[in-house]
Amino acid sequence: MQRATVERLAEGGLTQTEAAARFGVSARWIHTLLARYHADGLARLQHHSQRPHTNPNQTSITTVIDLVGLRACYSIYKEIS
Repeated sequence: MQRATVERLAEGGLTQTEAAARFGVSARWIHTLLARYHADGLARLQHHSQRPHTNPNQTSITTVIDLVGLRACYSIYKEIS
């Protein structure tokens, strides 16, 4: 959808407002797509993950291992079954 929208705009077929209405997105999103297209071409319009590469608040692996061990020691499910 992004590629088709930008191609229509680039060839002069639609205004930004018309494209927004036709594709059901905001005019601001159309502006963002065009800025990406002008900066990096069609390659920039491909879907890319927004997931961060790292998480500084992630629980350390040693803490996770300790917690899993404690859960195993104090599990009430062993007593029930």
